[in-house]
Amino acid sequence: MSEDYVRRVRAELGQPVADAVQEALDDLRDAVGELDTRDDAVIVSSFGTPGEYAARLREALADDPPDTERPADAQARVVGLPVEARALTDRRVVARVWDPTNPALLVPRLVGAGWTVNLGALAVRLGLLRPDDYDADAVAHIPPAAHTAARAVPLALSAVTCAAIAASWRGLPERIPTSWSATGRVQRTGDRRGLLALAAVGLAALSALAVASALADADLEVGQRGTGAWLLPLLAAVPLAGMLDIALPVRAGLRNLWRKEAGS
Repeated sequence: MSEDYVRRVRAELGQPVADAVQEALDDLRDAVGELDTRDDAVIVSSFGTPGEYAARLREALADDPPDTERPADAQARVVGLPVEARALTDRRVVARVWDPTNPALLVPRLVGAGWTVNLGALAVRLGLLRPDDYDADAVAHIPPAAHTAARAVPLALSAVTCAAIAASWRGLPERIPTSWSATGRVQRTGDRRGLLALAAVGLAALSALAVASALADADLEVGQRGTGAWLLPLLAAVPLAGMLDIALPVRAGLRNLWRKEAGS
């Protein structure tokens, strides 16, 4: 049964097998064999469907494009600030926000000018991971349930944000608060349709907080005090939430890997 599962994973990969891929498939064969079961449901609950496992393996073992493919103007500096011009789909850019091997907490941001938090370094500083914990083996052994939960968190936040906007839309004034001071006073107002733009962005936690503040202070004018005072402390917690959404599945993968190595 283990050989059949590995064969199906191999078929899902649909590409010539490199040495690293073959080694990962051999490890998978051993891990499935250790379950000592012929029940497909048990195997799938532990490792995911062959398609899901192949997708995780492909992502974990994907090679970075050579440096020669990097545009010369990919990153520049304007008045001392690093400016990122590459797309979010560039793996070198995305990896920058999760690099446990880099001790720097602040790295050039993904889009635009300035810096963003290196969530990998934050996880190391908090003792959740060691710098060398995040590797292909750990990622390949992340349980399917942990992958599902990690994907569900931002989707749930986006769904709640959209539901809140839809439920209160008719009762909102045309202009609502869009900026608050550190003491909670409204600094600027804008068209309520700006809430739709916030709901559409991929930063679910940030948009959810901003939408919640705008809805709570919908009737306030510039200079009036509202609920914006709690927005800044909560914004500080957003990187922590993002870090946990990555670190916890990796820890689950490490536990699976350690159990496998202890049993071998």
